Amino acid sequence: MQLSFQERLESIKAGCLGAIAFGLVYGLTWLGNSYFSLLTTPNSDWMSLGLNVGSSLLSGFLFAVTYRYIIRQDDNAHLRDGAVLAFTLVRSGGLIELPTTEDPLAIAILMGESLISFAVVRSSLDWAMDWGWLRPFNS
Repeated sequence: MQLSFQERLESIKAGCLGAIAFGLVYGLTWLGNSYFSLLTTPNSDWMSLGLNVGSSLLSGFLFAVTYRYIIRQDDNAHLRDGAVLAFTLVRSGGLIELPTTEDPLAIAILMGESLISFAVVRSSLDWAMDWGWLRPFNS
């Protein structure tokens, strides 16, 4: 099956919206963690921060593109929630291996951040589709 140019464009639009939404939530949680020092000491290494920001933008982009394909024209709430939870578990699983996550509270915070981030991206995509700015994937 060959995807049309319009479908590819809609996927790029969805991905960009997802990256922006995820990046905004990541920025807010990073500021909150820095202010409240929830996860040890905030990392002042610019290279590490840049990699984390890039990783979060890529995560938001890929989730949004995948979410658009997952939901298609289906109105199944379990499918939508499952997509958010699946991406949350995958992202959190990778973050748990960091040396700053020996504390169960730190693990819970990282999982909560991922869950909130993907839920915001989902809400942004659903809102954009409701307003007609973005179309779901046509099966």
